Amino acid sequence: MNYSIRTCVVILFITMTFPVIGENKKTSIQIIDLTKLPKNDQQIKMSSFASEIRYISLESNDNIIIEGGPKFFVYDSLIVVRAHRQIMVFDAKEGRFIRKIGDFGHGPNEFMNSHNSYLKDGKIIISALGWDFEYIEYTIDGKIVNKIKTFNHPREIAWLTDELYAFSYIKQSNSDSVLLQVYDSKGLKVKTTFKDDRKFKNTNRFTYYGANFHRYNNQLFTKDCFNDTVFRITERKMIPVFVFNSGRFSPPYNEKEVLDFTEYHYISEIIESDNYLFFVLQFKKLSYFCYYDKRVRRVFVLSGLQAENVGYENDIDGFVPFRPQTLNENNELVGYVYPYQIKKWFDENPDKAAKLSPELKKLRTINDNDNPVLMLVKLKE
Repeated sequence: MNYSIRTCVVILFITMTFPVIGENKKTSIQIIDLTKLPKNDQQIKMSSFASEIRYISLESNDNIIIEGGPKFFVYDSLIVVRAHRQIMVFDAKEGRFIRKIGDFGHGPNEFMNSHNSYLKDGKIIISALGWDFEYIEYTIDGKIVNKIKTFNHPREIAWLTDELYAFSYIKQSNSDSVLLQVYDSKGLKVKTTFKDDRKFKNTNRFTYYGANFHRYNNQLFTKDCFNDTVFRITERKMIPVFVFNSGRFSPPYNEKEVLDFTEYHYISEIIESDNYLFFVLQFKKLSYFCYYDKRVRRVFVLSGLQAENVGYENDIDGFVPFRPQTLNENNELVGYVYPYQIKKWFDENPDKAAKLSPELKKLRTINDNDNPVLMLVKLKE
């Protein structure tokens, strides 16, 4: 069964509804207005969305140093770290190192890239991509429990439900039309194909801007770089939930191979909870940290930032700013800060440092080569 997805932004703003792809029903959506970004310095305090914060210092030694680009997934008793050519597991109470998962390499059971972690039927699953475009799933003990042979080189892969997985693609030429496929890993067949028939100025240039997945409430969602809409994915449908109104700064699909992306909005790193939708908006070489409050239907935008050690103002305990990365099952946003950022903060904020709790003051002696310190921020109910 094939479906098509097309740009419907003008209709969206007029009707406040969006057709469910694949059927005639309509569903209400929420519009997130990004047409007026702050021109002056505008801070957002963590207390506007959070109630408390705790820290986890991860064990460090020469054999367990976390490499670049880490992503942290925090569960009740364990922490999964996905980084460059690495997957590690730490204890969630004391930050003690437990084990490595899998191995980077070209072997049949080795991975090319670490990928993701999620709960599947109540069990922690860790995913990676193999060299022969296999999607590998590990248990928390490091046992391989699933290997899915992919095809057509999907840009992103995500578990949907049961034995179903979503494959997202980037159109490299106008002859391509597949946007997303739902694949049955047990029956070894494509269940549904969603197509994108839009055209663009075809060149030999390849763009890496594609779709991103996020999970919320045991459901899978996706947002494509060149579509303003966040869709919930089911076996047969893509159902619109949110629309980002970027106005004239919405990237034009027909120019996707030739445009200067710094002149348009790029939205990524979406994290969703019951009450909030967090995301990062990149524009004119600046990063705007944003959150949308579902209850009052209002978006809050932190001024564009360039420095690495900035983020939401930490008015809860007065320590380093916060950048969210994932959300755990206890409604805590998870972020991290590098040791050099901590040391720099102490040097630049002596007055604030003097007011910190004794436990936080101990972090002044952290070594530059130590592993990152996790920040777990409890969201308001």
